Amino acid sequence: MLEFAREILSPQFLFRHALAGTLLLGMTAPFAGCFLVARRQSFLGVTLPQVSSTGLASGLFLASFWHREGATHEIFALLGALVFTLATLFFLSWFAREKRSIGDAWQGALYIGAGAATVLLLSCNPHTGHGLNGILRGEIVSISSYEFWLGSPFLILPVGLLVLFSHEFALASYDPDFARAIGQCTVFWDTLLFILIGLIIATAVFMAGPLVCFGMMLLPALGGRLQGRTLGQIFLISALLGIIAALGGFLAAYKLDLPTGPTIIVCEFALLALSFGIHLARGNFA
Repeated sequence: MLEFAREILSPQFLFRHALAGTLLLGMTAPFAGCFLVARRQSFLGVTLPQVSSTGLASGLFLASFWHREGATHEIFALLGALVFTLATLFFLSWFAREKRSIGDAWQGALYIGAGAATVLLLSCNPHTGHGLNGILRGEIVSISSYEFWLGSPFLILPVGLLVLFSHEFALASYDPDFARAIGQCTVFWDTLLFILIGLIIATAVFMAGPLVCFGMMLLPALGGRLQGRTLGQIFLISALLGIIAALGGFLAAYKLDLPTGPTIIVCEFALLALSFGIHLARGNFA
């Protein structure tokens, strides 16, 4: 065990950037999930990563016509994911402001269409062997040093703003009528919230793929909601659960030679089940 820990902590560890990216995602992605759960829009946590995957695949497809060496593929992929995710969020927020509703059926249709488009774009890409295609399948160990440093600011900055303006975002999410009554511009805060969530989702898909993005967002957020009483407590518990699952899942996958993404999701689900059990026990014995 000591030798295994020494190997993981060594600067020469082959997957050190993948481990760092996994921990960063485990810490930051639950913040977006907390607001999606609070707004009862959890299904967006499924749809938006798939749309982001389509943007990523579109970026890779466009990059295949750009015959320059270097980091072109990564930049195009991240920009594609950001553009598709933010455009979809702006479209959905516009519908909400117009007092129209997009039910689960339409979100499901968007999910199916985006999934099919992603497969077609990847099949038409002459560079399907590129490493980013593995990320779409949840192969977190393929995160390179450049991808880690390219995506990190788009995770850290949005989470910092979510924490800094958490009161305004919470008020606009939980009680928009009261927020408007006290003079808060709910349209502005809703739009900013969607932008920050979109940045987190697009970057998480760029680094880890849609399945891992969805799991890292919602599973820790649900566990935090079961245990926390205030928004600050929910944030803290969700981030802790995300970090524990990310670290435990990554190390277990590395030691047992398992797929990294699914292993992390299983760990997160196990922590959610434990959190639910504690919640039931606390309710029964209170």
